[in-house]
Amino acid sequence: MRESRRIEIWKAVITAKIVNYWRLSAPGTFPYSHIRAIKKAGTFSEIVAAEGAAAKEHMRILHGDGFRRKKRFDSAPGPRNTFLNYAYAILRARTATALASVGLHPSIGIYHSNAINPLALADDLMEPFRWVADDILNENIDTVLSDTGEHEFVLTPELKRIALGILRKTVYLEGKGRAFEISEATRIVASTLREVVYGRSSVEDLLGVMKCMKAK
Repeated sequence: MRESRRIEIWKAVITAKIVNYWRLSAPGTFPYSHIRAIKKAGTFSEIVAAEGAAAKEHMRILHGDGFRRKKRFDSAPGPRNTFLNYAYAILRARTATALASVGLHPSIGIYHSNAINPLALADDLMEPFRWVADDILNENIDTVLSDTGEHEFVLTPELKRIALGILRKTVYLEGKGRAFEISEATRIVASTLREVVYGRSSVEDLLGVMKCMKAK
């Protein structure tokens, strides 16, 4: 796939991610300037910069100025990050399954590329759905923080059960005009990406099914 096409698809992925952040936030809290920034982006580096700024603002709105995202192997991630890392891992695995089910190899990414990463494309395509894990954390923040504060902790079976609920979360896909559970929504996005790759659908079609929000 030529680089210009990869950039076009990656821009659609991140545009959907940022629009979904905006929709999740309370009116007036998430600056629309982040959406304007991704619309102007034309290179991988510009898209990554727009994504980073939007994600930082999204996390600040949800968790306050003092929150810092830490991944699984970072030191002292704390309960919020530990919960998110677990929920993101579930979403990543589900996205990889969806990709394989439609005949796309999860290791061949659009943006993510690493010889030792077998799920690069899953890392790409899960981006528009990350907000669902963030929302689950927000809904259960008292449970996540109970008896632990911001100290290091291990996920309890109850918290793992809550995180696994991401697979049953229902989201409204703009491009389909109806709601689906995450398990089906990821398959729809994977299938649409396959059609884009083979020239049978447009990137706009892909953007449409990646734009999503809480189902009412």
